[in-house]
Amino acid sequence: NNQEEEKETSSRKIQSKRTFERPKKPPREGFDELPENTDAILQVNEGKYEFTLGSEGEDIDADANTIILRVQIPKHFDTSLVDVDCHSEIVRVLIKGELLLLRFPEKVREETCKASRSQTTGELKVSVEKTKKKMMAKDFVIAEAALGCMKINAASIEDSSND
Repeated sequence: NNQEEEKETSSRKIQSKRTFERPKKPPREGFDELPENTDAILQVNEGKYEFTLGSEGEDIDADANTIILRVQIPKHFDTSLVDVDCHSEIVRVLIKGELLLLRFPEKVREETCKASRSQTTGELKVSVEKTKKKMMAKDFVIAEAALGCMKINAASIEDSSND
């Protein structure tokens, strides 16, 4: 009797595990409407795609004024199944009906968003410029020259590099 009861309880456990599987959501047709307040939006990765979101020091191609998102998409996926929507604080990527929604570490200029896909690896690369640009040393020299604080000509630069 004990063995029969154990078999019966184990078969119930197996059946109960099968019935508790989460139902699959139908694929999304497009992006949902964005709320007025984007601070309340949570990050989402429905497709469990590997990604990196970085700027200078975190990504090879990024400079001080650029943020780059790299998403590893299988190379056999058709590019028509990928859609990108970039806003000042968030980026949304729809891959075969599965949403990847991420928050940028800083505000960005959405009109500078560029998306490209690698033909060999299938990687999606989205690069966008930050709204607050960091001044580089060469920018200071150019600004000083424009204001007349410092006179620069090609001869003085060549002479100083030879020393």
